[in-house]
Amino acid sequence: MKKIFVRTSLILLALAASVAVASAQERAPMLVTPAWLAEHLHDSNLVLLHVGAKGEFEQAHIPGAQPLNYSDDISTPHDMSSGHMAPGVLMLELPSAEVLKANFEKKGISDNSRIIVYFGKDWFSPSTRTILTLTYLGLGDRTSLLDGGMPTWQAAGNPVTSEVKTPAPGHLTPHLHPEVVVDAAWVSSHLHQPAVAIIDARNTQFYIGKSDGGMARAGHIPGAQNL
Repeated sequence: MKKIFVRTSLILLALAASVAVASAQERAPMLVTPAWLAEHLHDSNLVLLHVGAKGEFEQAHIPGAQPLNYSDDISTPHDMSSGHMAPGVLMLELPSAEVLKANFEKKGISDNSRIIVYFGKDWFSPSTRTILTLTYLGLGDRTSLLDGGMPTWQAAGNPVTSEVKTPAPGHLTPHLHPEVVVDAAWVSSHLHQPAVAIIDARNTQFYIGKSDGGMARAGHIPGAQNL
């Protein structure tokens, strides 16, 4: 499935896409506070997704949270052992709906789940990418980001744990929203159109071509603006 996600505007705009999909229906707020989460921490349908490094999760996480592996759970596999992607292989694309369904069900997510995504330390973009992926599957209207993530949760004096609990498998029926993603062909055919803005959300050194960031070529899409 050739969906382009590599650190582009789609990552930064994940929350906005979630709102657009759910504009015609009641949806959960885009952000929840630590106080809200503390009040709802033991709700039976709550699913907490911790986005961060494995060791960080094992050391401390919000009670009941499940670890989400950015590279394996919501992205196509890729091998960067050589320092660069292999020719013809793209990283961080969306897996198939069947793979996403299976991976999220392992986290305990069902059709009626209330999902809270939070970053463990500073994984901001992977957290919003997670929300975008859930929106693509049709779960955007019941998904929120914890404002401030784990640092704000701890600063408020809320509990953390190192105990890992395996949830009961969920039962999920995907309702896909392909309109929240585009492929390379769509971008190519819409270059330089006044109604289309392309935002490159990578670090500036990648945008200006000072570093290739492990990509096959340095630089950016023609006409893209750096944010």
